[in-house]
Amino acid sequence: MASVDADLNPVSIRVTYEIDAAGARFWVDARRLLAAGGEYQFGTGGRLYGRHELVSSLGSDSAPDGQQRRDATVIGLDAEYMKNGRSFSEYRASGAAQGRGAEAAIGLRNRWNLAQGLRMDTTFERVEVFSGAHQNPSAAVTAALAYTRDPRWKGTARMEWRGGQTSDSGLATLGLGVKLSERWTLLGRNRYAYSRNKAPGGGDKTDEWLQAGMAACGAVPSELSCQVRVRPAPGASGAIIWTLNGRLPPGASGTLKFMAVVR
Repeated sequence: MASVDADLNPVSIRVTYEIDAAGARFWVDARRLLAAGGEYQFGTGGRLYGRHELVSSLGSDSAPDGQQRRDATVIGLDAEYMKNGRSFSEYRASGAAQGRGAEAAIGLRNRWNLAQGLRMDTTFERVEVFSGAHQNPSAAVTAALAYTRDPRWKGTARMEWRGGQTSDSGLATLGLGVKLSERWTLLGRNRYAYSRNKAPGGGDKTDEWLQAGMAACGAVPSELSCQVRVRPAPGASGAIIWTLNGRLPPGASGTLKFMAVVR
């Protein structure tokens, strides 16, 4: 992965190029991603932003012409209309070999600090579809809670509902992390998804995933931090990318171990 950042206040630009060769028989079969984006900050606190992604895979067996290509574009404008509250308007376009779709979205994002270490995030979004195979104008409402006050455990909860002309869907997730000792942490996550097709004979569909695990952390320097930048959604395939940020003194060395559990 390579990225180039340019911060020319009030303009910032980012270009990223990634290669994922996992599972590829030859280097030419590797999945490639090229993304370019930027934003312009207004003096009033608003911003104009845009991003374009191009994902391609050469030599794919599933593509009749030996190529598989998908691109996505987002152009938006958002502004602060109250403390910890922003309104946004976006134009989204995506395409693949099957065709290209376009939609426009408007909505609100808010953050509420309910108490020390307890916050709630809410969003409302209205989507109008202009073109594409799945033309389903919809409205979505989400609410999420995060508790971080107690150093021994942290919890999250999120609910989403999306209603449209042809289908409705709901999503609920729960997450929990309990610190058992200075080294060991118990992790748990539950995800419940529901969808209903309004077409005659469409029917309902429900899915539920439950994950539990243990994580061990050795002596990590306080100057370092680790986070997962990219991970596929449950039931999907894709790359997992971790990043380590910080500083180490000259001559420092160590061993990095990681484990991914797929269910």
